[in-house]
Amino acid sequence: MRIRSHLAFFLTLLAVGCGGTSAPRRPPPPPDGNAVLDRGVVPLSHHLRLRVDPATAVVRGTMRMPAQVYLETDTVRLHAERVTIERATVIVGTRTLTPQVISGAHGGLALFMGEVLGAGPIELSLDFSAPLEEVPEGLYSVRDGDPPEWYVFSQFEPLEARRAFPCFDQPDHKAAWHVTVEAPKGQQAFSNAPLSWKESLEGGAFVAHHFQPTPPLPSYLLAFAVGPLETADASPALGLSTPTRVITTRGKARLAAHALNETARALAELERYFGEPYPYAKLDLVAVPNFSAGAMENPGLITFRERLLLLADEPSIGERQGTLSVIAHELAHIWFGDLVTPRWWDDLWLNEAFATWMGGRVVAALEPKWETDVAQAQGAGGLMGADSTPSQRAIRQPIVDGGDVYNAFDGMTYGKGAAVLGMLESYLEPEVFRTGIRAYLAAHAHRNAATPDLYAALSKAASRDVGALASTFVDRPGVPFVTVALTCAEGPEPARLTLQQARYTPLDVTLEPGQWQVPVCLRYSTPLTPEPQRQCFLLDAPERQFSLFAPGCPTWLYPNADERGYYRWALPDETLRALVTTHRAQLTLRERAALPGHLSAGLDAGRLDARAWADLLVALGADDHRLVVSAVAGGLRRIYGLLGEKPRPALSALAVRLLGPHLGRLGYTPRDQEPESDRILRGQLVGTYAELTEDPALLAHARNVAERFVADPTTVDAESVSMYLALAASRGDEALHTALREALPKLSLPIHREHVVRALGAFRAPELLARSLELALDPSWRSQDLRTLLGSTGGTEFTRRAAWDFVKTRYDTLVARIGDKAAPGLPWYGSGFCTVEERLEVATFFSDARRMPQGSQRNLELTLAAIDRCKAARQRHAGGLEQWLEATTP
Repeated sequence: MRIRSHLAFFLTLLAVGCGGTSAPRRPPPPPDGNAVLDRGVVPLSHHLRLRVDPATAVVRGTMRMPAQVYLETDTVRLHAERVTIERATVIVGTRTLTPQVISGAHGGLALFMGEVLGAGPIELSLDFSAPLEEVPEGLYSVRDGDPPEWYVFSQFEPLEARRAFPCFDQPDHKAAWHVTVEAPKGQQAFSNAPLSWKESLEGGAFVAHHFQPTPPLPSYLLAFAVGPLETADASPALGLSTPTRVITTRGKARLAAHALNETARALAELERYFGEPYPYAKLDLVAVPNFSAGAMENPGLITFRERLLLLADEPSIGERQGTLSVIAHELAHIWFGDLVTPRWWDDLWLNEAFATWMGGRVVAALEPKWETDVAQAQGAGGLMGADSTPSQRAIRQPIVDGGDVYNAFDGMTYGKGAAVLGMLESYLEPEVFRTGIRAYLAAHAHRNAATPDLYAALSKAASRDVGALASTFVDRPGVPFVTVALTCAEGPEPARLTLQQARYTPLDVTLEPGQWQVPVCLRYSTPLTPEPQRQCFLLDAPERQFSLFAPGCPTWLYPNADERGYYRWALPDETLRALVTTHRAQLTLRERAALPGHLSAGLDAGRLDARAWADLLVALGADDHRLVVSAVAGGLRRIYGLLGEKPRPALSALAVRLLGPHLGRLGYTPRDQEPESDRILRGQLVGTYAELTEDPALLAHARNVAERFVADPTTVDAESVSMYLALAASRGDEALHTALREALPKLSLPIHREHVVRALGAFRAPELLARSLELALDPSWRSQDLRTLLGSTGGTEFTRRAAWDFVKTRYDTLVARIGDKAAPGLPWYGSGFCTVEERLEVATFFSDARRMPQGSQRNLELTLAAIDRCKAARQRHAGGLEQWLEATTP
């Protein structure tokens, strides 16, 4: 006892100091804005006032945040990046404190009090200013129109609200927003909530727009549009119960009719599925002239690239598909992400996978003739290919740093996540799945949720443990590989089924083994039961045996009924060949469309050699459905790539034999009243056919379309512009390059501008493509144009090298134009290379740490893995394909 008393006395002396007073508290080190904020201090509401003059280079404002302290602290941590805090106060009870403001990396901000705040209410108040720039991140400016005028728009997801104002910039700090925007007289301002009232300021020079409070929202969903904007209101005939309009820059509201119509259709379908109305007070769709994403789901103020909302009276089938699919996706986010928000970014799939799955469901319901549901089954093959590479991430993966947040917006989160949801819906039955979804949304409305919350709702609806199954797909990368073997008895006894699972692994790739709970559903028929049967099993071990319930030995069997499961499969060689040739007519359209992808996976895994794969690809050429035909065309392009993208007379002859009859039937020019399926197939075939055959008549037609377009865009139909402009440019000369460049500033339709930008990126003449790339750095070009141009250069060996050289030599200028948050994606521009020398070149360039901001490392690893796979595939298959072509082509 005496020892303890002396120790306590000594510690007390250290605490109070020799003079008997408290030692001053030391401020914390500068905070890292990528570190997760705890729930020790949480905002209760946000009161934001902004002064936004689009013609200036700065915005100013005040942020007042009543908050609750739950854990004693001397420091309040929040975010502000490139934002100057001009004054900060904290009200605690009746006292007003002036904290020390400490800024750190990645927008970390700390308010050091110098004393401990106990649990209870406080109020933060910060006056601030922030730069207003043209890079489409945070709050940014756009110049548009003739004569040009300035506008301001926002893009805050995922970590850019901190670039506009100080805030708790993470999704679990969700609270109401009370917003006021001061804008110059004569300009309009919009935010998430309806306008409440206006107030004249400074003798009428400025007008304060006071908006109604929002429901609880995270910072990344706040949105703004300011400037001389126009609105197009939805017609009462559309039957919308929510006030709905499209907001555009000056002179463009006339182009919004199609988007308003599609919004009404999509919203009605979503409300029917969820069994509840749209949950916010208004619905504005904003057409933004310069935008880094395709669209952003801010509730009440959804932002889009212009080309998705502003269409001519007769848009192409591709434009119509793009508009409806993106509108459906963003409106689905109103429930998945807005109404219910993930607690943290590792659960981003609760936003994006659900919106992708639900958006596809809406399009399939509204436009069944487009067969988008079938196309998604076909597209799953590409997802599985990406999911079978080293360094690939899981759908749901812990977020380590800010770069990981941006990397989470990828094909695994969107596409694989949607495919897994579709598998769960099919396995649980659609009505059970919908019951679980509705319960999840009701339980967490206007709040946050996490993946276990979803699993709990689905498990209750299904009366089984859904999480144990789903987590094996959601929480780990990779694709199950299911091998199917049958043992048939004599007579009417049902066959015995042996299912084995492993991780699908391409040759020359080493991956960690894995095991899943795989819902395997089969379709088959037997001589005694010729009507196709569907039977499901849960493969939850490396191997299991089951009995089929239909008597007799199956005549045919398809290992993934209607392609609803997310797995690769294998059958014995002869069984597979018979399925592709003799029994293909027994398959559903989704199964037929997915077959080419499974054959390609067999080639990659070494289960099929190149000749056997090519034989089966040709056999599929007998199928006349557009999705199978386009998949066969994709297979021919793969042969072209494996052989090195050089002219091959034998491959050209094969393309003429397999694709020529379809293009001959369709013709080069769209016809009035032709089926939409013909228009879609023509668009899918033209580029491949020209690439493989160099057909002079087709190339001459493309050149004619391009020349007519640059002379007068109104004389060319939308389908032809989308098909032929870039094709003509790919073989174009300096005269066409000049004509396209001069036409660009005169175009009134946003989609026309995009087509011309893509065409400028398609020129194969090195000097012309280099000129296009340098042109894109001109200040008159927008950063979205530069992204579009670069994106159009990666498709062929002819353009890939020029684009990579441009990235290397203009790296710093490029980052300045597209934004530093986009820099981690630049390693992808090396992903199309295929040689040891090119791999070394990419690796060496990015060995400089200055070119590797957070998030770059995984992208570089995936890029190098893609080069390795391409190189290995060429070495393994090129010789056999050369011999096969010579042997099979007359």
